[in-house]
Amino acid sequence: EKISKKPVREIMDTWTKQPGFPLLRVDFPNNKTATIEQSAYSLKGIQSRKGAPAPLLWPIPVSYELPGKKRQSILLSDKSTTITGFAAKKFNVSETGFYRTAYDAKTLLSFGRSIQTKELPTIDRWGLIHNAWALAEAGILPTEVVLEFCKFYTRETDYTVLSEMFAGAVRLGSLYVSEKWYVHYKRFIRSLVSPTIKRLGF
Repeated sequence: EKISKKPVREIMDTWTKQPGFPLLRVDFPNNKTATIEQSAYSLKGIQSRKGAPAPLLWPIPVSYELPGKKRQSILLSDKSTTITGFAAKKFNVSETGFYRTAYDAKTLLSFGRSIQTKELPTIDRWGLIHNAWALAEAGILPTEVVLEFCKFYTRETDYTVLSEMFAGAVRLGSLYVSEKWYVHYKRFIRSLVSPTIKRLGF
């Protein structure tokens, strides 16, 4: 703490003495404002019940980038906060924060162009699809949105990013292998794989 001048003990106590880790929901009311709200992430989705303990909160170092500027960060200790005066979209830059980031469908799909052009670094392209599948598995993000999002990765050349996308697709497919419409799902997956196969010369 003396060297970093950061509340290290406060942060570490919270992360080591309570279970789970956070989900950060990001909303953009307009092109210069972002609202971020935290809750506990669970594969069972967001749960609340009568008599349940108070919602868990973490002090979260939240990072984001502004156009033409270096990485910015804030410490989110409350349930939510609003950041104004910028047009940033991608939070958790370089996936250095230990939390899930949830965008609405429109915002998530808006990353498509920067994924196709590789304007986003490899780690951030991986992070977006990794989070998307995790949120779908928790019932937080519709599966059809994630499948639509996968289409932006057909030009991807990095192995780790491609393997993350296909691993999620395989996990999903394994749930519906006995369904009559599974053949259509396989056809869709082949359409995602084909550009990579052609590029590699198979």
